Amino acid sequence: MSEPLKANQPMQAPVQKGEANAANATAQQRKVITNPREIAAIVMAQATMVNTKTGELARVIKELTDMTQQLVVAYARQAQFIERIAQRAKTLEAKPNGNETNHRAA
Repeated sequence: MSEPLKANQPMQAPVQKGEANAANATAQQRKVITNPREIAAIVMAQATMVNTKTGELARVIKELTDMTQQLVVAYARQAQFIERIAQRAKTLEAKPNGNETNHRAA
């Protein structure tokens, strides 16, 4: 009776010590789960983790969008301020000493 069991089992090639250690480590890392409840629990845990990460990413993207909008508003205000300063400088350059009535007759 033991002979048919051996015939059904896959034959393994002889392995050297280093290969055997690597195979054992790989076998320990991989655990075959056959219970549907365990599989469902793992899948649900992973789905929850993905949903949590998605929520975190959405929050971060919203924060980045808000900061970008604030930066755009600040930039627009600064650009307007710079434009007003440039216009004022042109006006002052056109009027020596800031007032035309103070010109001395030559």
